[in-house]
Amino acid sequence: MSNNRIHFFKENRKKNRTRLALIYLLGVILPIIFTDAVFLSMFVQNQRARARIEMENEADSVQKLLENVFNEAAGVTRTIYVNENVNKFLEASFATPNEFYEKCFDMKTNFFDFFTSGSEQTVTNIEIYANNPTILNGGYLKRLSAAAGKTWYEEYLASGRNAYLCCYYIGDEELTSTRKKRITLVRDMDYFRNSVRKKLVKVDIDYGPLVRKVTSMKYQYTAYLCIGDRIILSSDGHNAVNEDFDRLTGDENIGVERDWSIYGQDFRILISQPSTSGIGNLSEYSGAFAAVVILNIALPFILISFINQSYENRMGRQQADIARQNAELLAMQSQINPHFLFNVLESVRMHSVIKGERETASMIEKLALLVRQNVNWKDDVTTVEDEVKFIEDYLLLQKYRFGEKLSYEIDVAAECKKMMIPRLTLVTFVENSCVHGMERKTSPSWIYVRIYLKDEDLIMEIEDTGSGMSDEEVLKLNESMNKAVIEDLKKKDHIGVINACIRLKIYTGERATFEMESEEGVGTFTVIKVPIEAMGTGRKDESDES
Repeated sequence: MSNNRIHFFKENRKKNRTRLALIYLLGVILPIIFTDAVFLSMFVQNQRARARIEMENEADSVQKLLENVFNEAAGVTRTIYVNENVNKFLEASFATPNEFYEKCFDMKTNFFDFFTSGSEQTVTNIEIYANNPTILNGGYLKRLSAAAGKTWYEEYLASGRNAYLCCYYIGDEELTSTRKKRITLVRDMDYFRNSVRKKLVKVDIDYGPLVRKVTSMKYQYTAYLCIGDRIILSSDGHNAVNEDFDRLTGDENIGVERDWSIYGQDFRILISQPSTSGIGNLSEYSGAFAAVVILNIALPFILISFINQSYENRMGRQQADIARQNAELLAMQSQINPHFLFNVLESVRMHSVIKGERETASMIEKLALLVRQNVNWKDDVTTVEDEVKFIEDYLLLQKYRFGEKLSYEIDVAAECKKMMIPRLTLVTFVENSCVHGMERKTSPSWIYVRIYLKDEDLIMEIEDTGSGMSDEEVLKLNESMNKAVIEDLKKKDHIGVINACIRLKIYTGERATFEMESEEGVGTFTVIKVPIEAMGTGRKDESDES
């Protein structure tokens, strides 16, 4: 009997172990394998998508940087291109070399003034060529025949374009020059229609500073600027000035490739990704890993959840109570009086004054005034003078944020200062110039505000040198501003501007008009015109309300 009981216990223990092993396999191991596989798949896809976005952004940055450099060189060529004195000089015939030199000194335009030197200057050399046998080769003036056979000239002719960007290696082409890489912009000087002679201006871009601009950006991925498989420059090596251009080997593991044409040259911007696709920084995904761990721990307990249902129900009720308490807390937080914010800002300002941080204290004071203006609406109208003061405080805060990237100028006629307009209407257009114009542009921007009287009309102009808009966007926005109605506020586009237009139209009895002009890459110009006699005709008097 004792032996049978021992055998029974052994058999039962064996069965229990088998059951536990099966439960562990089905309830723990397989879920772990499945969830980890799903998670890792999602993680890898997320990493690839993130890397793709970063590489696209890097390509954008490289393109904008080089675009600025090449446009700078184009600006130098344009200065010469439209210079009438230079054109007349190159068209003239000189009887003797002495007459040529005398005319050189008599010229009002000095070739050395077409560009300035400096560590940040990328234009390094300017040469002007003319099909004029009476001029002498030397310095920056040369006969067109002197360009024959040169790489840049032959490529320019082959391109068939008025302006052409050439990237080449001098080698032994010019015996008096050190072998080095060059990037040259050639432009046909055909601005003046009465010109008889063929003329060219050639501007060299200093390769060394250009490379330093690219490498100083410290890109996460290696960036290449190529023509075909020739590497013109890169963010990591391949930039030796005195050696010929390297070529792609095919081992670069290119992640993003972008075709880019500028001044007749077809470039390829290539961004290479690391050859090893590591997991990355796992700390960024600690929350997701924690969720996987919790899931793996919780799954086995699901198999025995039927014996502990009462406990689960009790935990569910507790979680519901916590959620209800959180909701009540959020509701209480949303009722905090705005004056609390003012008191905090004042405390921070006084603390900055005590520490001698006068500029910070001034910015906080102006921010508090702007917030108070937004919160404390005693009246819907204000004077032009007060609105302009609000605009100045707003732009000063923006300038504190953006520094030299933002400049502004405000000009208000004295006779306009005491006129009444709806509050926070004009500043809305200024804010629109900052948000949609200046913030998306990398180069410095200006904002101009002008208010004056003309032909019995109050004219308010807002101009910016921001990123501008397409003709289609301008046409649509002009129609929206002049036909704005309350229902338009339900839409998502330009809510602030539409709101300001509606209030101005109501205040002036539908007689306010709006006109906007814009050009992509140049800026936006907005004109608000209000007949003086219509000022306040659409606004209900306070006496009527009483």
